[in-house]
Amino acid sequence: MGNKGILLRRAALADVAALTEFEFLVFADDPNRIARRQWQYLVERGTGEIVLAEEGEHLLGVLVLTRRRGGATARITSLGVHPVARRRGVAKRLLDHSLAYARRHACARLTLEVRRDNAAAVALYRAAGFAVTACLASYYGLGEDGLRMELRLGARPEVAP
Repeated sequence: MGNKGILLRRAALADVAALTEFEFLVFADDPNRIARRQWQYLVERGTGEIVLAEEGEHLLGVLVLTRRRGGATARITSLGVHPVARRRGVAKRLLDHSLAYARRHACARLTLEVRRDNAAAVALYRAAGFAVTACLASYYGLGEDGLRMELRLGARPEVAP
């Protein structure tokens, strides 16, 4: 069971309801889930992009990338995979997309936060070259620590005056 039939595309306003439903399914125990109103803002005016991984009519994964206009850092704000699609390479495809995005926008680094106890995600990020830059006590709630991770992408090109 591979990921050859999985297509990536940018989110549109018509996807807000599906994004909200997906968020509540994938991050059911997270009190800081992205709400419908926030999804609408991110799709309409966010500085970055929201990417959906789909197979046919099925939403398998969502990536939220943010970046300040002209900023040197891209941030993976959220990367989630539907429970039935885990271990199929969906997260890797979305992560690869985030790396391409950061390089395309000449970012010097790509950052993210992840639950410390999410061993699969931490391993995926480490395999891609991310390093832990901080431990975040109770970042996800009481007793639920996080890790801040960063991937340096090289020096940002100088802009001629």
